[in-house]
Order: sequence, then structure tokens, then C-alpha cells
Amino acid sequence: MTLIIISAFNADITAQKKINNPTIYTIIKDTALWEMVYIHTTFDPRKDRSESKFEILINGPTYISYGSYGRFQLDSIGRADPDRFTNMTREEYSALRRSLEIEMESTLVNKKEGSLEYLGRIFINSYRYEEPIPQFDWNLEDETMEVMGYECRKATTTWRGRNWTAWYSDIPLSAGPWKFNGLPGLILRLEDSKNEHFFEAVKSMNEQFPFGYKKSLYCKTNRKKYNDELTDYKKNAGKMFMDSGMVTITDSNRESNFRKVGLFHNPIELE
Repeated sequence: MTLIIISAFNADITAQKKINNPTIYTIIKDTALWEMVYIHTTFDPRKDRSESKFEILINGPTYISYGSYGRFQLDSIGRADPDRFTNMTREEYSALRRSLEIEMESTLVNKKEGSLEYLGRIFINSYRYEEPIPQFDWNLEDETMEVMGYECRKATTTWRGRNWTAWYSDIPLSAGPWKFNGLPGLILRLEDSKNEHFFEAVKSMNEQFPFGYKKSLYCKTNRKKYNDELTDYKKNAGKMFMDSGMVTITDSNRESNFRKVGLFHNPIELE
């Protein structure tokens, strides 16, 4: 099989050309007061396997950001040593991003206005949509569990196609992983009834820094359209790569098999 992956940059140029500090392209929205790191484990029944990644909640006076811990680490490197990125080649920078396992999805909640902005990526395109902060019909229960040394109380709800169990602390912030909110304290543990999504807090921090989102050419969309397009891409990634011309396979049988390749995916929201 001959497989050619066509990069956006010529290989010789990639190895030599320096990059600008990517942190300068951030649109600042707020200043962090403290942070909570979560591990998020997802099970994909189609692939019959689980994947785990670290995510971070960043709390500021006006905004709450939730997204990739790898993205936070990359920004931290840039803040601590702004010249590090400018001295890197694109190849070195790409290798660093891969090592940090950066995810492109994030949410930005405006606590004062009651709105939520979602930023994501499908294939090579960036997207954004807005929605009101989701409302949850929580059932508060007496059962308790210790998470990270905090005594947490149990709450349950049904939301967008899944049944959820949350364990919330006395940390005075009505928020949690992803878009979850509406409890008397910060959610430190969260899982759905099918054991397909599991979040648990693993580390708290008290770092102060400006935060926001990356400046990019975003395609404006809505939640349903974005989720549908993301699912379609994940299920048909091989076909999209072939149709884009980024991948060329000379053997027709193997090309046919590659077109059927899908990516790991199990959305949090089913509705």
C-alpha cells in the first residue's frame, strides 16, 4: 500500500520555519481565580474501548471556562517563557502539542449574563455556537461520598438523553464538568447510568492568569447542527480524509477499507 499524507506545509519548510507565540492570539475574557482538574473517561461501544483525558475548569469573577488541560499546559508554557515558541520550528511545536494531547473543544460561561459559548473543531474547521446556560432538574439526595477529601452529596437528573449522578461539594460554585451546573456546590464527580462518561476531580490549583479563547476564523453554528456534523465526521473520518485529497492510497481495495474508518466518539449529549 502506498499512503501519502499531504501536510499543510512543505516538509522542508516545516522543519525550518519558526512560529509566532500562539498565546498572543488569545482573546482575553477574564482573570482566573482558581482551577479544578478532572479526569474524563469515555467508553465508545462501537470501538469497545475507553479513553481518558484530563480537563480543567477555570473560574474567574465573570466567566467559567472548561476544556482541555493540555491547552492550559501549552498556554502556561507560553506565559512562563514567551520566547520558547518563537524559537521552535513548526515541527517541534506540533510534536509538543501531540505530547500534551490537546483537545480543541471548550466552553465559556458568562455567569452574569447567563449564556454559554461553545468552541469546537470538526476536521480542519473551527466552530462556535451560543446557548443559554443549560437548566437541570436535579433531585437532591442524602447519600454522601468523599471525593478529594471533600464530603460530597448525591444528586441525580436526566438531561439530553442520559441519566446522570453527580456528587457535589461545599465549594461555593454552582458549576462542574462540561456544561453541568445548578447544584449548591461544585460538582467533583459525575457519571451517566450507562457508564459511558465518567468525570472525577483529581487536583485543585490557585493560579491567577488571564484566560479566554483562541482567535480563529470560526464558523457560526448551533448546538444541534454542530453535534450532528461532529458525529458524521467521527463516523466517516476515513471518507472525509480521502475526499479532501489529504490522503492518497494507490490500492483500490485498501482505499475502500480506509473510507470506512471511523474515529473514537461517544457524545455526552444524545438529544
